[in-house]
Amino acid sequence: MSRFNLLRPDVVLFRYIHSLVPACIKVFCVPVIFLLMTGITLYELQNVEQGIRNQSVKNLKTALDATYDVVVNNWSKNAFKNTSSWAADKIIIESTQELLVASENQNNLAEQPAQKDFQNFFLNDLQHHQITDFKLIAKNLIILASADPKDIGQSSVLSEENKKHLNGVFSGEKQLIKIEDEDSESSFQQRKPTFFVTVPVKDENDDVIAAFSLQVSPLKQFNYIAYAERIGQSGEVYLFDKSGLLVSESRFTDQLRVLGLIEQGEMSAFNFIVADPG
Repeated sequence: MSRFNLLRPDVVLFRYIHSLVPACIKVFCVPVIFLLMTGITLYELQNVEQGIRNQSVKNLKTALDATYDVVVNNWSKNAFKNTSSWAADKIIIESTQELLVASENQNNLAEQPAQKDFQNFFLNDLQHHQITDFKLIAKNLIILASADPKDIGQSSVLSEENKKHLNGVFSGEKQLIKIEDEDSESSFQQRKPTFFVTVPVKDENDDVIAAFSLQVSPLKQFNYIAYAERIGQSGEVYLFDKSGLLVSESRFTDQLRVLGLIEQGEMSAFNFIVADPG
């Protein structure tokens, strides 16, 4: 009787279904487990990637803050402080007043005794601070004194933007003036953009009587700042102005020369514009 029951269709069906369970587990559960593990792995990788991005942004922000602090609170403040101190020197003020009187009387500025005072000041004081040029400019833009005698008595030809900067100096402000190719006829002009720290010269009544402008070469300082703020072995830090002009040196300058993008002996600074390629 029991042998007959074992052969009942329902029992046979049960045994058949039971034998399929391990196969079903293999067919359905293994892919599910695989997909689950894959999902978990991708999720963790995304978290790691986001963490790296957040840390990179944090590092860049730290580098930016440090660079800004060095440029604004260190280099530029010292440059303006030193220039203002020289502009307040009694000899500079008295010599400026003498040249202004000579200019008003249409006398030959280059032959005025006060020029010797400026040249001595330039040679004995300014050159020791790596100052390569100076200009003393009247409010009518006539150059009263200069390291280059050919500039004396000439009118300063400047871009409209730099005229605004210079007018700001005549209003009592301090300005860092960048001279570029647009100042094509300017007596300031050099082959590359140059920077002039410009401050007001004031008389005993604290009235602005002229602008005292010193040429500075910030490339060395800017390169040092950019190098000090590099992140890791391959990280790059570049300094550029509001127009996108690169004002620090790239470490790939030699490759740029090989590619013919700059001439032999030229620097990458002041030769490239940083722009969005899109």
